[in-house]
Amino acid sequence: MPNRPEETARLRVAEQQAACAVVGVNDLTVLEHPDGMLTYGLHLRRDLR
Repeated sequence: MPNRPEETARLRVAEQQAACAVVGVNDLTVLEHPDGMLTYGLHLRRDLR
C-alpha cells in the first residue's frame, strides 16, 4: 500500500538531509510543494529562483 502524501514528503526530506550530510552540503531548501502537483507558472518560478 502506498504511503500517505504527508508520510512520503517526510521520507523524501529525510532522504535529502541524509544525502546532504554524505556530500557535505550544509544548506538544504525544501519548497514543500505537494508531491506530484507541480504546475508551471510564476509561483513555481519564484520559488526556484
